Amino acid sequence: MFLKTKNTKFIKSIFNYQDSKSKIKQFCFLGRSNVGKSSLINFLFNQKKLAYTSKKPGKTICLNLFSFEIENKLYQFLDSPGYGYGINSKQELNSFQNLMQNYLKKASNLKLLILLLDIRRTNSQNDKIMLEFLKFLKVPFVIFFTKIDKLSNPKINKNLAIIKKYLNLDSKIEYILTSSFKKINFEGCWEIILKHLKS
Repeated sequence: MFLKTKNTKFIKSIFNYQDSKSKIKQFCFLGRSNVGKSSLINFLFNQKKLAYTSKKPGKTICLNLFSFEIENKLYQFLDSPGYGYGINSKQELNSFQNLMQNYLKKASNLKLLILLLDIRRTNSQNDKIMLEFLKFLKVPFVIFFTKIDKLSNPKINKNLAIIKKYLNLDSKIEYILTSSFKKINFEGCWEIILKHLKS
């Protein structure tokens, strides 16, 4: 199966939940700062500069809304701020938390949240907090593990087992291993995304 997106474009930056309301089915990317989120988005949409890859973690401090077409249907996705660090003040942090919580709780057309986890980080407290938060809100989510090209296969398997135990991941949580650099699991990622968008 070969999938190709068309007419992918940036729509707007969202600083208030009310501005995110849409009748179009959406999914959202979420991950800690420096997890490789922008690189993965550019990989999935086959564009080099669709999402800005910054050398300064935490660069995105709003929800960035994009639209695209695939299989002759229009969808939207949101690129969310990287959590963990990069937000410079308590006021910014509170604004970010309120924005994300309102969006995740109230977005009626949010069909999937993609939580990105760096396969090299086996004990991230920020990831653990975010995962529990998503479970609490009952948000439909899957996990995309990033940067698997940085490790050997035995190390990937070892880290995966450690992460599953640390985050208490049960067998019902869907995940996939990815690498934007090596272009690994492009079609597998889209199979997961489209399954949820079509549900």
